[in-house]
Amino acid sequence: MDQQKKDHFQHRIKVNKQRNQRKRLLELIPAHISQVLENTEYLTSPAREDVLQKVQQRWNGELYTYDFRSRYPEFVKAFSWEQEVISYVQTLTIWAGQVYLYLGVPDSPVFVADREWVRANFAVLWQTIDYEDIWVISQEADEGIIVCGYVGYLAENPNPAEVYYEVVSWDGE
Repeated sequence: MDQQKKDHFQHRIKVNKQRNQRKRLLELIPAHISQVLENTEYLTSPAREDVLQKVQQRWNGELYTYDFRSRYPEFVKAFSWEQEVISYVQTLTIWAGQVYLYLGVPDSPVFVADREWVRANFAVLWQTIDYEDIWVISQEADEGIIVCGYVGYLAENPNPAEVYYEVVSWDGE
């Protein structure tokens, strides 16, 4: 098999995994929410990677690196508890129009959803994916909210499950 056919085949496998993951996610999410996501546009490879790459470029490829928090402290807040994260996210401005919603589980597509709908359903979406990473990104990636979970704890408010969460948020400034 020549390289072009091999690349095409690998691309098709990746896209099918993302479509299958979408189906699994829709089955996990409560019906009133999954019905909305079922009817929204979603992006698979390569458009999916383009969206995620825009975010990485915004942060000079440093998102998820060890030094990120110390280099960009004004954009990062840390929390010990899921409810603290949910409450904080509810206070953030989510911009006009459509946003990209990435449920950071392996092979998840990127959904295109209404920003207010995402805000209203954030807690359920995040709980459904067992508090894995979740990204809400403006279409130009100049604004966004990313929630990440890490092993460890915050000394000032330790979680006995030894997990803490960071919320990265930026608003185009």
